[in-house]
Formats: sequence, structure tokens, C-alpha cells
Amino acid sequence: MTEPGVTATTFDCILMMRETPQGLTESCIYKTALFEAATIKRLLRDFQEVLARLVARPEQQLASLGALGRKRERSS
Repeated sequence: MTEPGVTATTFDCILMMRETPQGLTESCIYKTALFEAATIKRLLRDFQEVLARLVARPEQQLASLGALGRKRERSS
């Protein structure tokens, strides 16, 4: 989710994680002049997938995950 009502940030993109009773939730503050909302939503979705893969197999290295974008392009 993106943070509503936030109009300025020092950084291009800030990702925040919070632990809730339902699990981890993420939010993002970003510069709208640099990113479209669809890009940020895709970034958050991909990050969730990376976390899910790491939780499922914590022994694996990040490099073994491959590129998420390539998978998406093939499935389109």
C-alpha cells in the first residue's frame, strides 16, 4: 500500500514493513514524479514474492531466486 496524504520525501522511494497480528504489511512512500503507482505496486508484489520464497526455503541464497521480471514477461 502507498501512504496516503504524504506529499514529500527526501528519498526517491521508501519501503516500510510493519508486523501486525495478520503478518507483515508493507507501505511505500515515493516520488510521484519518478514512479507511476503501477510500478510501485509491482515492486511491492515482487518484494512479497521474494519474502515468501525465502520463508519457504530460508537456506537458499538470494541470487538463486532469479529475476522476477523475466517470469512475468513470459507469462504475459
